[in-house]
Amino acid sequence: MPILEVSDDGVLRVPGELLAGAQPHAQFELDVLGEVVVLRPAGKERPFWRQATPGERAETFEQWASTALPDAPDLPADTLRREGIYD
Repeated sequence: MPILEVSDDGVLRVPGELLAGAQPHAQFELDVLGEVVVLRPAGKERPFWRQATPGERAETFEQWASTALPDAPDLPADTLRREGIYD
């Protein structure tokens, strides 16, 4: 496993072979997750749950939960009986 070190001038150099063939001038987004540094190619769409704050995720969930249920027929009572579940 390669070891990376920050130089005296604060530069962290990553050998190109570790970046899976990245081209010169390729840009990466940097995430710090605890003690782990993650480099991700810039410009790729990140899923909402990865980019949103916990507050934004909670607000979005509350909005979704408060939306009206779609019109659908109710399940017959017999389908919810214990005997019917195992048939």
